[in-house]
Amino acid sequence: MLYHFNLGTFFMDVATTHHSRPALHYADGSCSYEEIAHWSSQIAMMLLERGIRQGDVIAIAHTKRPLSYAAMLGALRIGAPYVNVDVASPAARIGSILATCQASVLLYDDVATEEQLARVSTIFSCP
Repeated sequence: MLYHFNLGTFFMDVATTHHSRPALHYADGSCSYEEIAHWSSQIAMMLLERGIRQGDVIAIAHTKRPLSYAAMLGALRIGAPYVNVDVASPAARIGSILATCQASVLLYDDVATEEQLARVSTIFSCP
């Protein structure tokens, strides 16, 4: 029996076995396990390069797009808990979530929300 450190490493093993199979299905296409694994590895490395370590909280402005899921897996791979933030929430609610969980960084994948999220992240000192 193979044991895994966490869900992030388990996903990587599944991605190795099923690399070309679809991991996420959307009305306009799908994303393979290999794509999600690649993106999650890049995100994990970016987080580590920014000084994020095991136990630091990651906030993810979740859009249900592939990069949002890759961000969750990237955080899990380095042992960082994450909190999903609904991008449709008012700025005050997003700020309250960032403050409550003391997020070290806010990740997002939708440029349409960039201005609102940048403003909130600045107010609550969450890059």
